[in-house]
Amino acid sequence: MGEMKQICGLTNALHFEHAKEVVGSFLKAAATKQEMIVCATFDVDYLSDINEKYGMNAGDEVLRHLSAICHEYSDIVTRHDDEMSVVWKDCSVEEGVKRATDLFKQIKESHVEFEGVQIPMSVSMGITHNHEGEVDCFSELVSIAITAITKCKDRGRNRFIMDVAPYM
Repeated sequence: MGEMKQICGLTNALHFEHAKEVVGSFLKAAATKQEMIVCATFDVDYLSDINEKYGMNAGDEVLRHLSAICHEYSDIVTRHDDEMSVVWKDCSVEEGVKRATDLFKQIKESHVEFEGVQIPMSVSMGITHNHEGEVDCFSELVSIAITAITKCKDRGRNRFIMDVAPYM
């Protein structure tokens, strides 16, 4: 029963509260070993419009579809509300950006079919890392990525941005 509470039934991703524990332990270990952890966080552009136009079940199908793609790219996929994060352990920034770019392209090239209708979708993604061990809390890591998402959306949607600014 406890395992079910840790995993989102809709997306098969870790619930954010459980991910804070799991990824937090990875971040703390990475800080002592001087390993990099890269995180890509995204949200679905105009998910509320999809829900309004096609119904909540269609929006759920979009989230399921995106989660399935994320699981192809990493074992660590988390969900927090309408956002998802993918985490790569012991991964250089360059490799993490490559993986996130590949994930973004896969999402961009995919589509969701629901009740015979092709549902257009896109995501805005922020990519960040643990800043050489300075970030040891998953909430903080996601917060940095969300700031990057906000920068994306200021420039338009259906894009990603890497936050490489020094951690303050």
